[in-house]
Amino acid sequence: MSLLVKSFRALQYSPKKFKNLSGLVCPPYDIIGEKEKKFFNRKSKYNFSYLLLVERNNDYKILAKRFSNWLDKNILVRDDTPSIYLYEQKFNFENKTFRRIGFLGLLKLDKKGIIFPHETTFKDPKIDRWRILKEMKANLSPIFVISDKKLKTLKNIYKSYVNKVASREFEDFDGIANRLWKIEDKDLIKSLSREISKNKLFIADGHHRFEVAHKYFKLNQNRFEKLNYLLAYFTDPSEGLLILPTHRVVTLKENVADMFKKLSLYFLIREISEDDLKMDESKGKSFSFIIYAKRKFYFLKLRNEEILDKIFKTEKDRIYKQLNVCVLHRFVLKNLDIDSIDYVHSIAEVKKMATGKKIGFILKAAPLSMVFSIAKGGLLLPQKSTYFYPKVLSGLVLRKFEK
Repeated sequence: MSLLVKSFRALQYSPKKFKNLSGLVCPPYDIIGEKEKKFFNRKSKYNFSYLLLVERNNDYKILAKRFSNWLDKNILVRDDTPSIYLYEQKFNFENKTFRRIGFLGLLKLDKKGIIFPHETTFKDPKIDRWRILKEMKANLSPIFVISDKKLKTLKNIYKSYVNKVASREFEDFDGIANRLWKIEDKDLIKSLSREISKNKLFIADGHHRFEVAHKYFKLNQNRFEKLNYLLAYFTDPSEGLLILPTHRVVTLKENVADMFKKLSLYFLIREISEDDLKMDESKGKSFSFIIYAKRKFYFLKLRNEEILDKIFKTEKDRIYKQLNVCVLHRFVLKNLDIDSIDYVHSIAEVKKMATGKKIGFILKAAPLSMVFSIAKGGLLLPQKSTYFYPKVLSGLVLRKFEK
């Protein structure tokens, strides 16, 4: 019986040429905008963003040539032995220190009843990642998966390695301390795989890459070894697994006054101060959220909760009522005349972007238990409903397909 999790011979930045990875790693592709891309490009001519993101002319072959060149010059080198990679991230959030433990390995793509998505995917990102995969013939970044139960084997492995010298140790661009240990022990890897196989796995990040990898496997399964496996980062529910809210900045086609007039039919609206946000104004049974418009904050509370029963009609859909991101997309935004939506993760970003006809919708983070329940029920959340922090870095290890 094939294992759910496998070791692999990773490609990584040459330890001989690069002692410190701080100027070489970057976040996942989908949170790197033009401004961020310039920032990472300036870090080093070998920053991983040069492989991860296509240039403006959309010539994916340029990326493939650059990848090949880095391999020829031993910028990226392949490990001698199949391994998994224990990965620790230590970080501060709201004046508290957290530690998240996971590992990098290969995840079996075609294992039914174990892997669950939770977010809607879209055509354009899948086309982009398909072309990357087709040209590079490699998993450049790991997808991010979470076990629904604590992993005792992972905890024990960490205890035995935490005081050993890490193969990689550095502070990244966000001030997060990263440590990586290479693990070759076959028995340990098998034990970890057996335990994970008994649990459910949820895709936190990487829905588009997962779907594309599955399609690539079905079309090319006889060309490469272990093509039914995908590079993944694995972790479990712990204090260091944070889910942050993703707020929306919506560009309206209509006037702000007209928007409030429409919403007043369904919501009680009152102005609040920024200090009120810290008091968690959105608590309570009635659905509520906060709008930032014209340099002011407004608290909106649903006048009649029964209207949600008309939107989420089936028993299966009722769980959506508990998440304001779902109600926002299925009810609020559908009543407005909007042009586009931007996604941000802080109140400061909302205040900076939401000017003129741009309106900020400030949301609450989805609880992990709710994400699990939705995924198990075969349901999906709107795009960018969850923001797992910190992100798993791109450029730590990658996996090139082998014949």
